[in-house]
Amino acid sequence: MQPLKTVWSPVAVLLLLGYLAAAGYYLFVRFVTAWDLGNQAWYGLLVLGVEILGITSVLPYALMLLRYTTQTNCKGFPKDNGRTLLPEDKRFHVRVLVPCYKESLGTIEATVQAALDAEMPPSCKRTVYLCDDGKDKEKKAYIETLAHSGYGVEYVSGRTRGAGEINGKSGNLNNCLRTVIYAEYDFEAKPASIPATELVVVFDADMAAKRTFFVKVLEVMWDEETALCLTPQSFHNVDAAADIWNHVNPQFWQYVLPGCDALGYVGCTGTNVCIRARCLAQAGWFPEYTITEDYALSMELKLAGFRGRYLPEYLAVGEAPDEVRAVTRQRSRWTKGHMQVFFSGRCPLLQRRLSLLHKVLYTNGTWAYFATIATTYMFTLVPFVSLVFGWHPVTFSRPFAFASTAYLVAGAVLSGFVRRPAHSRGMWLSGVSNNLLAFTYLKAVVNTLLAKAGFKDTAGFKATAKKPLAPLCAAVAKIAAMSITVGRTMSALWTSSISAAFGHGGAGGFGNRRASVLASGAPVVVGPSAAADAFVTVNAHTAAAAGRPKSPHRPSRLSVELPSHSNSLRPSFDQPHPHIEPTTLNPRAFAALAPGPVPAFGDASDAAHTQGSAGAGEIVVTDGDAVHCWSWAAANWHSLDGALDPLAIGASLAISLMAIGAGAQQAVAQGTGFSLADIRSVAHIFMSGRMDAFMLLAMLWSAVNAIPPALFFVYWWSKGPLLRWCCTIGQWLSLLLGAAAIACLWLLIPAEIDPAAILPSALNFLDAQRSGSALHAAPAAAYPWLNASGVLDPVPGGFYMAADYVKYGPPMASSMALLAWGLVEFGGGYEQAEVRTQALDLLAHGTDYLLRCHSSERQQFVVQIGDPEDYVVDAARGLGSWSGPGNMPGNRTIHLITNSSSGGSDALAAAAAALASAHSALNSSRPELAAKALKHAKELYSMALNVQLLNSSYCGAVVPCQGAAVPQQDSSSSVSGGAVAAAAAAAAAAAAAGDGVSAVHWVAYPSSSTYDDLAWAAAWLYKATGMSAYLSEAELFYRLHLEHEAQLGSPAGWIPSVDNMGFAAGVMLMRLLPGSLQYREVPAALLRGWMLGKNNWTEGVTQATPHGFLWTPSPAPAHTVAAVGMIGLAFAAAEDAAGRVRLVRNMECWCMKQLYSLTGGEIADGTSYIVGAGPRWPKRPHHRQASCPADGSPCTVTTALMSSLPNPRQLTGSLVAGPDAYGGFRDVRSNAAQLAVGLDGNVFLSGLLAGLLDRNVKPGECHGGRGFFQNMFLSYAP
Repeated sequence: MQPLKTVWSPVAVLLLLGYLAAAGYYLFVRFVTAWDLGNQAWYGLLVLGVEILGITSVLPYALMLLRYTTQTNCKGFPKDNGRTLLPEDKRFHVRVLVPCYKESLGTIEATVQAALDAEMPPSCKRTVYLCDDGKDKEKKAYIETLAHSGYGVEYVSGRTRGAGEINGKSGNLNNCLRTVIYAEYDFEAKPASIPATELVVVFDADMAAKRTFFVKVLEVMWDEETALCLTPQSFHNVDAAADIWNHVNPQFWQYVLPGCDALGYVGCTGTNVCIRARCLAQAGWFPEYTITEDYALSMELKLAGFRGRYLPEYLAVGEAPDEVRAVTRQRSRWTKGHMQVFFSGRCPLLQRRLSLLHKVLYTNGTWAYFATIATTYMFTLVPFVSLVFGWHPVTFSRPFAFASTAYLVAGAVLSGFVRRPAHSRGMWLSGVSNNLLAFTYLKAVVNTLLAKAGFKDTAGFKATAKKPLAPLCAAVAKIAAMSITVGRTMSALWTSSISAAFGHGGAGGFGNRRASVLASGAPVVVGPSAAADAFVTVNAHTAAAAGRPKSPHRPSRLSVELPSHSNSLRPSFDQPHPHIEPTTLNPRAFAALAPGPVPAFGDASDAAHTQGSAGAGEIVVTDGDAVHCWSWAAANWHSLDGALDPLAIGASLAISLMAIGAGAQQAVAQGTGFSLADIRSVAHIFMSGRMDAFMLLAMLWSAVNAIPPALFFVYWWSKGPLLRWCCTIGQWLSLLLGAAAIACLWLLIPAEIDPAAILPSALNFLDAQRSGSALHAAPAAAYPWLNASGVLDPVPGGFYMAADYVKYGPPMASSMALLAWGLVEFGGGYEQAEVRTQALDLLAHGTDYLLRCHSSERQQFVVQIGDPEDYVVDAARGLGSWSGPGNMPGNRTIHLITNSSSGGSDALAAAAAALASAHSALNSSRPELAAKALKHAKELYSMALNVQLLNSSYCGAVVPCQGAAVPQQDSSSSVSGGAVAAAAAAAAAAAAAGDGVSAVHWVAYPSSSTYDDLAWAAAWLYKATGMSAYLSEAELFYRLHLEHEAQLGSPAGWIPSVDNMGFAAGVMLMRLLPGSLQYREVPAALLRGWMLGKNNWTEGVTQATPHGFLWTPSPAPAHTVAAVGMIGLAFAAAEDAAGRVRLVRNMECWCMKQLYSLTGGEIADGTSYIVGAGPRWPKRPHHRQASCPADGSPCTVTTALMSSLPNPRQLTGSLVAGPDAYGGFRDVRSNAAQLAVGLDGNVFLSGLLAGLLDRNVKPGECHGGRGFFQNMFLSYAP
């Protein structure tokens, strides 16, 4: 006889392999990227540790899914002529123990009566023992009445409870076994002397056996090697579709225990269990050292070498606690019991007789409590911390998106794996239950540890409160009604299948029907034999509702008396019970019975409770009472008895809701100016609202976290259809939110920007602007089409600023000073990118040119070579010079500043600053050049102070910085020289005559201030020489700049550039005077204005485009962003050096964010303004040499500038001017306002990149938004 078999699950094997692969890759990615979080790496590792804890609790469960125990098509007991014959050694004596304490008599009656009514094979004996620790006289009288009527029942009570008793239930049961049932056996010395036919069955006081309980269980116990047979539990008062406390727990009964049984685990849950008495004796009877005697007994039996089996068929129905306090007290008791074992000498991990596998299995339940506590609270707090405090435990990247998607999907599929779709709701509800009970578990663990430490009394067994079992009586009534209906054919049904009595497949059976139980005021009467399948019956309309013919022998009222001879209602082999007179059952058991639908056993809606292989259904009868919300809530409230569990659940809900609110507030605050008209993609919606990936994902996560506690508060008010409806919504909402979170991972992947990869290209562009000698190896490889240029200039060398071939002295000098500043301030960044030598070469090239431009003897300085009007073009008419340096206009005019010049102190000061800063940067590698640079810097600075008008710019006084010119026909065209001259003359005449060929206005690097340049130069000279006179002058000129030149009252005043060096000078003074805060104010206001959009002087410093680019009314907005980024990092370094570190990381991360805006946005869904970086970059920068045809054909306005083709020669690393105020950007070469490139822009970009590297600004620290707390209560900007 083999009623059970073990089978493999190939699907589960594949799922486990997939989960292991996904989890392994995920943990690898998480660990590697955790270090990118910088000083928050500890937080990321902490969360990772909790994730690993969760994985360790999943793996044992996955192991249980691989093989599982199921039922066979066993025909049952041997049969002969329709009657079962049992050999002598299989004629069992079943001792049914029903322990009780303070349960109501109605509850006890239902349990005892069901145990007596259940079928028993012939030659087998049954004795029911009511083990009453409460010494209840009514219960004693009830048992004595049954005993006098001939039933095999006994009342056992009167034991003495020992001092410090931990488990009263075990003591109660052991008292009955030791002193009553097996008192005559020498079980202490010879436990094997108890016959193998002696079986002990335990039913909790609220568990009513189905009629087939014993015949099913005894099939399993037929094998003497089997010490125990466990069956699952079902509950009449639980709606499986709204079981937020996981009473039904299909995961445990349908997956965990079948899997454990296949792995050799002995499972015991304290009720509905049959145990061989001598095995129980050898294991030391029921353990009394813990309040979870069932868990401990299962391990003790395994340690004793016995084998247990799990029969996956629901054979008893009971009542689950429903009031909140009763539920939490029950789960607290379970947790404490496991902890008592774990923190004792009986810990499974310490038992040598257990294999490693069984050590894991017996520890898994306890370990799961720890994992649930840690993961529930950690994963509730993580999104809250992200949204409120701005701390993120992970860094977003494409590998992370892939790893987390694979891990989450694999984990969800594995955890939600079901063999029957109807179980899916129960699987989800098990997660809900764990979330709600996390505080209960935590409290139980803490109390257990306090008890172990002696600070608290050891927890004892507290029975779960039970109400009078009116609903359970109704459930048993269903059994009775069914038994009466099919009793006459039971013998025939038995020959085919015992479980067929429940009619699962038939149209007229109970399988798909619902019946109603109607109440009346009359007492419920039991007929002559309480064992005659019923102690309450239903009226005729109940039978009709169930699809059965109406019996003419049944009266229409609820109370009936069954015929005294009821043997015909059970199989012929069942032993008859003695006749008893009609007895009115305790009316208290039916006080709550009211009209309402009660699901039939095995109803389709309760398919989650049915057992698959045998086809028998689990008994689940829901109470149809419409409990009023107020009375139910009041009952929950009054039963709390000071318990804090609801407050903890409420706190969990509040945390999630506050997190969502914090995220929404930030999205609203940051999304000012949001316009749907600008949206171009789904991802763009979030970026337009300035909601970054962390904010969105955290809000989705918080919404998922809010579902379980929200369901709890629905349950607090109602257990009815409202709760079921909310559970359905909650399950689907969890699924949708989870899918949205995974989509968020992919839609909002931050761009992968590596400053070290961009910095070499940015410096290569500076080399591409070199005039004079040929390029060095790195830039020559990047731009093989570039050749030496300007070698015949009056002063060779230097750099071209932009697309033309004019060498503008002041902006070039300021660019060199900024390059030197970057090398001095962020030298480590250049080292990391392995370009420090190249940067020093560039600086040396510029320094050498500036030295050539200055003549100490003549007291003159070459401020400019070439005229910008020679490069003016009229793109519409195809006029102007647009060619390579080999065809540059021959007019290379030299503009000089001398002692007799009326202006030019700004140009001279810029050159002095460049040379003085070069001294600081080059002193260690090129000392001779550095010394020479410092000498000329002093002379140029003195010359600047001696200019006739100190505050007069070189623009206008020395060099025209703007004007109007008529574009000339390009000399590189195919027109002959005479024709060129004629065309030029004709164009000039036409312009003079007003014939439509007008002059084109041009502006070339104007200078609007001088004091800033003087302060900048004096500061560098002080740094190079240490002479206090220079420092005093730097301070003086800086104050004059703020008083007379700085336009701090308008947005234009907050645009740093080579024309506005005041902010750079202020940061230099901060560095030189770290204890003085007066020079901090304006640079700090610059950062504050850009970081917040406004400062104390000006509203609307910047305007954010839809992609988050901070636009200003600058000639080159992208260059300005790079400039502010570089100055911001220098400011942060100065703050750090002065010990003001609180906002340093904020500023550094903000500067990193500016790099993202320059490379296409944080999710790379925009246009990059750095050629060669990001997803999409300009293909047509406004640059003469790059646009010339690669085949050597003539390069003209028509063939190059106006061509719609991408540049034949790519200017990798160049920074274009940037978008308009609304984010618009046209990649058209003639659009110089947006596609212009320049030396100054790339110097600022190089400084920004080097600063990010030097300051070790990691993307992981800066991805995501700021927290609500920082926004509301802490300063974000300086």
